[in-house]
Amino acid sequence: MTNRLFIQFALYLILGLSFIVAATNFIIDPYGKNNIFTNSFNEFKIVRDERISKYELLLNNPDAGSFIFGSSRGLILDPGIVENITGSKTLNLAFSSATAEEYHLYIKYLFETREVKNIIIGIDLFAYANGFDSTGTYPQALRNYFKMDNGYKIPQYFSFKMFKHTIKAIKYNLKYDKEDVDERYTGNGKIIINDYIEALKNRDDLEYYVTKNVVEKPARWATRYDGLDGNRLNSLNKIKQLCVENNAKLYIFTSPLYIKQIVSKQNKFYLQKDLLRYIVRNVGPVLDMNTILQTNNDPRLFIDNFHYSYSFADSILTQLFSGVSVDSKYEGELVDKNNLEGYINKIESRLKELPLRKAG
Repeated sequence: MTNRLFIQFALYLILGLSFIVAATNFIIDPYGKNNIFTNSFNEFKIVRDERISKYELLLNNPDAGSFIFGSSRGLILDPGIVENITGSKTLNLAFSSATAEEYHLYIKYLFETREVKNIIIGIDLFAYANGFDSTGTYPQALRNYFKMDNGYKIPQYFSFKMFKHTIKAIKYNLKYDKEDVDERYTGNGKIIINDYIEALKNRDDLEYYVTKNVVEKPARWATRYDGLDGNRLNSLNKIKQLCVENNAKLYIFTSPLYIKQIVSKQNKFYLQKDLLRYIVRNVGPVLDMNTILQTNNDPRLFIDNFHYSYSFADSILTQLFSGVSVDSKYEGELVDKNNLEGYINKIESRLKELPLRKAG
């Protein structure tokens, strides 16, 4: 075979494989972007997309007036805590990898369709940082309400990264157990993590679980850039304005991380301080749980170094609404314009006392 024929063969082969990848991605639709084909291989997507299930949850609870938003870390929060303190029926509408512009859309929808009393937002740095791309999708009914397209273009189906998720989606659907998926959430949207709940029943099991999933688990971070995204910050400003215009209360806290994640080089913790400054100066007070505190140093308060425990979540909501934590070991600090700079200086002093760890 001549070089020319070999090159032509290679080009045709690459082109053919690319179209196979694109067609398979389009049909399986692992991120739920087009929702055209439904079959036994793609009924459930590789991304556990709470964006859709949480939209259905709020439709099924028209009398709810208080709502919790955030990422997968927010899924652990118990709406019952807020409901017991305020008397307002509360739903957990957090979803995995949530960005600020995403939950701004849901909050806008809420204010346009019902009376809202309280909005609670768990702040995650990646939700406001440059370079983070969510693989989630809005439910079609929400797209229709705001007259949106799916935001996904045909060339993106040629992605080999998506193809990996397509393969995972096929494998997942082949072994899918409907009862297991249906039991992942309580009736008000809180996630159920069965392995962790089982570990809580036995001290030795819990110690093993924490060692494996928190202490030994590598730190990770999701942004490729070194700055905050102006559009995403503006989404939070818009949420505040909606609350002001509709006489609703906005409660904000920073979602806590285990110390390994905070001080890893890849975390870019200086961005966390920039984000805290921005929110306090432009939006309102923040209950800061993501800093160099006793809480962040205790692995027993985490499910992994990225997600905090049920008890920690209960205390966060209790302190946020009552001003008092369940236990001093869970206590965060309320930061406002008056104590902001002094608090930042205190954080920086604590950070200097700790060794800067490498990722993983």
